[in-house]
Amino acid sequence: MDRLGIVIIGYKNVLGIKRLFDSLSKVDFCGESDLTLIISIDYSGDKSVENLANTYDWKYGKKIVVAHDKNLGLRKHILSCGSYMDKYDLSAIAVLEDDIYISPEMYKYMCSAVEFYKSDSRITGISLYKHEFNINAKHPFMDYFDCGDTFFIQYAMSWGQIWLKDKWDSFIRWYNEEKWKNIDESKIPSNILKWKNSWLKYHIMYCIEQNLYFVYPRVSLSTNFSDIGAHNKSFSTSMQVKLCMNKDVDWNFTKFDDTLAVYDAFFENVNLAKFLNITNADVDLYGVKKLNEKSKYIITRKRLPYKIVKSWGLQLRPMEANILLGIPGDEIILYDLSHKEKNKKQKKNYDKIFEYDLKGINIVSFENVKYCIKFILKYIKLKLKWKKKK
Repeated sequence: MDRLGIVIIGYKNVLGIKRLFDSLSKVDFCGESDLTLIISIDYSGDKSVENLANTYDWKYGKKIVVAHDKNLGLRKHILSCGSYMDKYDLSAIAVLEDDIYISPEMYKYMCSAVEFYKSDSRITGISLYKHEFNINAKHPFMDYFDCGDTFFIQYAMSWGQIWLKDKWDSFIRWYNEEKWKNIDESKIPSNILKWKNSWLKYHIMYCIEQNLYFVYPRVSLSTNFSDIGAHNKSFSTSMQVKLCMNKDVDWNFTKFDDTLAVYDAFFENVNLAKFLNITNADVDLYGVKKLNEKSKYIITRKRLPYKIVKSWGLQLRPMEANILLGIPGDEIILYDLSHKEKNKKQKKNYDKIFEYDLKGINIVSFENVKYCIKFILKYIKLKLKWKKKK
């Protein structure tokens, strides 16, 4: 039987730890009495977080407080937490940083998901958080809902995640051997390469280089408060997502081979080419990938000087649904990159694309407000440029 644990990672965020403890106290642990809770605290010179950890009442098994006597830094601290699985004989752990808040259904999900996915060699971890925003493109993200309660992205998670021992061991060996130094950076989203102090970027690189995926829930089991700290210089609610609050959930997990909802690290659907029965094709619906002319085809919303093979409209959500369901139009285009073609008469319907993208944005989020302003300015510039051409 799998022995599970929970690891809480703290530093000096007293408010965040209190909030996380509060959410943990609301979780349904199904009468568990052998669930190990490890509270790992990096050294800050302030014992406030350690004192809270020592007084927190844990009723479901052993509580272990690890207060480091020297500062490890965020990356080293988090990566070291995987060793708790060896030290305390655990087959999987839920890892929660101090700015995370969890759903009451988190533990039920964890137990069921670990059991369902632990033997799949293509899965390297399980996310508790559900992305609703593509941070590579600064654009809302929506998965293609074709079956089940889960889907897959080639993108590791830090806002509430489950590490499985054997899969984590494989990653940490890869990391310690510094194999990330030899990775082809063109395969990595450019914004990830800019992360200076991140441990997560190495886990994402590992997913890409090894062609592995994280399981994602369709309704989030964790959310992110983005408190001021190592990653955030100001408070933000931009990464808050809705939480699963149903106390009677019967999880319907999706097998990797049974869904079209599989995404690469750019949040692009990797099954579109297979669906269209073409090989050596790239997908760039968000428009942030560098053009790879080694590819035979590309599916994109960009206007490129290559032969048009087929096109689709931009009406259904998510974007790939227009391709999968054959919606006619000329906003999404399949190009043959082996044939140059000027396409002088090819127009781009900026009004339609602007309306589609803008409607998908939750303007309440400050991050999305910035995106809106940038998008509107770009739209005006393109409209003026097109008007001059006429």
